[in-house]
Amino acid sequence: MSRDQRRAAGRRSLESRRCCSQRSSATACTSAGKQNQRLTEKDAIVIADFENRTGDTVFDYTLKTALTVALTQSSFLNVLSDNQVAQTLKLMMRPAGTMLTPEIARELCLRANSKAYIAGDRQSGQRVRDRLKVVNCQSGESLGPEQVTAKTEEGYARVGTV
Repeated sequence: MSRDQRRAAGRRSLESRRCCSQRSSATACTSAGKQNQRLTEKDAIVIADFENRTGDTVFDYTLKTALTVALTQSSFLNVLSDNQVAQTLKLMMRPAGTMLTPEIARELCLRANSKAYIAGDRQSGQRVRDRLKVVNCQSGESLGPEQVTAKTEEGYARVGTV
């Protein structure tokens, strides 16, 4: 690798660390896996619908919307737009409003020539727990550890990775 290539790689790495430090969904910013699995600003990602296990219907669509808004503000990530998702679903002979389960998100990801998709869920109990997982569309392998955040009476606390 030439000196200029190493510098460019270092700048991308620094940018990805900045992005991750600014977002609670750090796993979505970069993969913790092998070098060739890292996401770049040119790689499109698909955001699947969250699985809401809380029983509270207010979370059915708000979690995906919040994650999409947060990630589209990043200069490092390229989130597949709602229009692109709807067009790809149409090519897949599915209605535009089809719920993006992890299985459908992966198929859509492959058809849209995206690199990864993000799936998540919210569970409740003594704490509300959000999990995010970034998955390589081609292989189906996780690109990093799951990100887990729990809400307590004091607010959100990053629990760590699973």
